[in-house]
Amino acid sequence: MPVQYAIVGNVLEFTFTGHTKSHDIYNVFHRAFQDPECPSRVAVLVDNRLSTTRDTRGPAGTKAYAKFFVEYPERPAFTRIAVLLPKAAVPEYSDTIDAVAQEGGVVIRPFSDEQKAREWLEEPEA
Repeated sequence: MPVQYAIVGNVLEFTFTGHTKSHDIYNVFHRAFQDPECPSRVAVLVDNRLSTTRDTRGPAGTKAYAKFFVEYPERPAFTRIAVLLPKAAVPEYSDTIDAVAQEGGVVIRPFSDEQKAREWLEEPEA
């Protein structure tokens, strides 16, 4: 499947690969949020580096998915969200990520380096 999730400790990880259809994205989000193994407070890692549909959807399409994600009524409490993107895409998507973070009241940061994203997710909350 082009989008998958895994729960690794207190991190809910989503991995997008290849072409992802909208209904697949929404279905996986729903399954992850309903998973009994998902902690009630969780950090989130969204790995979008291998997505081939990110560029066709652009920032506006990405914003729609992100808003659904952060506004989902039955989601766990997010401590923070790291979004992995190809290095060249980080500047293009930064404004979109900032807008969703402000509207949704969550802390979201874009990264191109997976290790830095994971380190940031593991930092103690302020």
